[in-house]
Parts: sequence; C-alpha cells; structure tokens
Amino acid sequence: MTENAYDPPCPGGPHQGSVYREVYVAMFLPAESGLDLKAVLLQYAVVLTQECDLDQDRENRKKHREAASSDIGKAPNHDKYLPSVLICPCYPAAVFRGGNHLEVLDLEMRPIHSE
Repeated sequence: MTENAYDPPCPGGPHQGSVYREVYVAMFLPAESGLDLKAVLLQYAVVLTQECDLDQDRENRKKHREAASSDIGKAPNHDKYLPSVLICPCYPAAVFRGGNHLEVLDLEMRPIHSE
C-alpha cells in the first residue's frame, strides 16, 4: 500500500465521494471446494457512505475522545459508531473500456469501443 492511500490527503477521515488508491478488500471468490475468502487489491475505490453518516461518526468519536481525556466520568457508549464504510471499485476509463479491469478476479470483459 502507498504511504498515503488517499489522494489528496483527507483531514478528518473519509468523505462521500472520496477516492482511495490501493485498497485491499475481502471477497469471496469461486474455488474448487466452493468459495474462498481472499484479500483483493482494488486499484481505486470510491466512498459511497452518506456524508451525514460520516459526519455523525466523526462527531461521536470526537466526543468519546474528549470524554475519555477528561475527568467527567463515564465515557459514552459506541452505539453510534460506523463499524465500516461502504466503498465500491472504480477504474481508469481506458482500463474499463479495454475490458481488463477485472483481471484480478480472472474475469475478462468485452471491450467497449467508441464509435
């Protein structure tokens, strides 16, 4: 993975529409014995999680850090935390049009020709 997977650097965490480079995701892939869980490297991934949900998560984590560092007492619970962020793969246009964007999954797609 690159030293800074996000391009450009993103203060405060991910935002809806943020694009990340070199993201590993867990995927179930066909195998002789059924399905195998594999780590697959996505060249690019875009964040789909709604910005309002990401904002709420950032605010809750900030409140939790502040409560943990003060003497106010019991820290808040974590029921408002987002356990994951929804992403989907994205591809450079030339790679997508060439039909080889899913090579990592051993899938060959039909090329798209501009007319």
